[in-house]
Amino acid sequence: MQPEYLRATALRGLPVRQGSEQIGMLGGLVYDHAARRVRGFTVHCGERTLNVWWADVDGLTRQVLQVRTGIPLSHLWHGLGSVARRPVDTLTVRLPDGGGTLFVLDAFLDPTTERIVAYEVGALPRAAAARRGLRIPAADLSWTGQEFQPLGAAIPCLKAVQATLDASVLLRAP
Repeated sequence: MQPEYLRATALRGLPVRQGSEQIGMLGGLVYDHAARRVRGFTVHCGERTLNVWWADVDGLTRQVLQVRTGIPLSHLWHGLGSVARRPVDTLTVRLPDGGGTLFVLDAFLDPTTERIVAYEVGALPRAAAARRGLRIPAADLSWTGQEFQPLGAAIPCLKAVQATLDASVLLRAP
């Protein structure tokens, strides 16, 4: 049976617990897009922000992020290195040969591992998107350090998304 993948953007605001005690709310995910992994989480805990490594997590569901018991909160303050902290829905995909730019709307992660399995890509940014985008396997996108570039089979699919946007703009033009 295939695990149920979680939408990264739906996890923001999730309660974070250690044992039975709520220690904060999930503020965001810390990504390593080049490795297609979620390395950790930022947790808002009162006036401070904690960084939680994936290794310090006992479980992640749609309802709660459970931090391992026995870890002092001061241990969770350590940094997570130089991995990306930008929200995933602020990233872009640059099409080859000047074909345009698409927008990452979401990431899907496997809650039993730290793997990012797919990205949702659309013609408009998340705030302006009226509907969901196209789900692209993470292996079909390459991270450049600033944006994604499509690989192989993803290129024609993403060019079709861009062409749909271009056609809709032309139809609305006076």
